[in-house]
Amino acid sequence: MLCSMPICALVDTGASVSLMSKTLFDKVSSENPGTTLGPTLDTQLTTASGTALQVLGLVTLSVQVAGLITECEIYVVYRLTEDFIIGLDFVQHHQCRICYKDKILEAGSSSTPLLDGKVTLQRNEVYIVEDLIVPASTEVWCSYH
Repeated sequence: MLCSMPICALVDTGASVSLMSKTLFDKVSSENPGTTLGPTLDTQLTTASGTALQVLGLVTLSVQVAGLITECEIYVVYRLTEDFIIGLDFVQHHQCRICYKDKILEAGSSSTPLLDGKVTLQRNEVYIVEDLIVPASTEVWCSYH
């Protein structure tokens, strides 16, 4: 959940920071007046393939993953392929564990199931819908429903 809104998210341990699309930011800020973008101090972010991302700003929002509820700094990016990406910064800071064998994500004192593939964060759960193998140093565009 993001600011009490069920959302779809991708848990990406290859992303060094957490990211959200401008589209999702606009939706969150319209439902939470006073939500504003802060400066990023000229932060430059790139994809695994080396493509530069257009960073619009930084926002701190309430995020709930499994039983963990916390404030999270999130970079807002123009034309992001996913609405929300939970990056390695969040995973490490909150000592989340991804158990591939049991297909669960542990956050705080709780866990939530993972299915195979795309990750969806909705009503305190993370689901993987299908397997996708992305070769190192490449970028793959995926559709979502």
